[in-house]
Amino acid sequence: GLGRGFDRYRSVTFDAEGTEELLEIAGAEVAATDDGPPLLLYVHFGPPHMPYAPPEPFRSAFVDPALQSDVTGSIRDCTEITVAALAPDHPDVQRLVALYDGHVRYADDLLRRVTEPCLTGERAERFAVLFTSDHGEAFMQHGAVGHNSFCYEPMVRIPWVIAAPGALPEGRVVPGPTSILDTLPTLLELFDLPIARGELDGVSLASDLFRDASASGAPRELYLSSRYPRDGKAAQFALVEGPWKLVSRRRGKPPALFDMRDDPDELVDLARRLPERAEEMALRLAERRAAFARRRGEFEAEEAPLTRTLLRDLESLGYGGADFDSIGGR
Repeated sequence: GLGRGFDRYRSVTFDAEGTEELLEIAGAEVAATDDGPPLLLYVHFGPPHMPYAPPEPFRSAFVDPALQSDVTGSIRDCTEITVAALAPDHPDVQRLVALYDGHVRYADDLLRRVTEPCLTGERAERFAVLFTSDHGEAFMQHGAVGHNSFCYEPMVRIPWVIAAPGALPEGRVVPGPTSILDTLPTLLELFDLPIARGELDGVSLASDLFRDASASGAPRELYLSSRYPRDGKAAQFALVEGPWKLVSRRRGKPPALFDMRDDPDELVDLARRLPERAEEMALRLAERRAAFARRRGEFEAEEAPLTRTLLRDLESLGYGGADFDSIGGR
């Protein structure tokens, strides 16, 4: 269903060859705008998603050859490091981070090759480019590798950058926490486009892109939940309000409270020191969870067996194959 609403939709394989094909397709679409109607082009790269396997020279860019480790960046490596509960400074974790950094550099290069024709030269003022991501990656901070199992910052903090030469001011930083859900309402307002139907969960950041960060209003509240429960346990939830972040914990432990201004790594739990704030945010987090549970009950998804075609498509996106089977995935 990813092609719904688009005039054209192309899917490529998850490997480097498929990524190069995607670059060619994107480049041709950008070039065609010189003679065509207005264009909305959505380009979704696989890198730097796991497995962390960028091509050379990016693969070796950050790897220390003196490091004693056989880690290759595979999904199996990520799983085994998590199960073994290795420390962040363990050689296997350090090598995994180096491979990920190389993958990020590779993604940077891909992004440059797509956006450079749009943001330089005489055509620059014809384009607006927005870059974001769906999640971050953790490397044994709080005991996990990868994404979607926790609500801590390494997994949920993402880039959100927009450039429109001649139309948007340079160097603006939107104050306070924002959400990836803000992408669509922001673009709709910037381009004066109507909302097709229903209400949007995010808010437009358009006005924030034109004003000083010092002119910010009341702190915004954001609700977060991990996509997958870890090890069969309950999913994790969090509430963010300005610099404050409350994170639920398992095994009957009370939620943890963090001040992101002084503790961006979420190492110091302030819940006991600030019980009133922790209790008030915990109450609102419970209310938000209850509201979402009611909504989920209204829109239960239908269950159906995966067809061979869908399984093949999932494998082409990296969700399948021998590496997936090796860790017990089905």
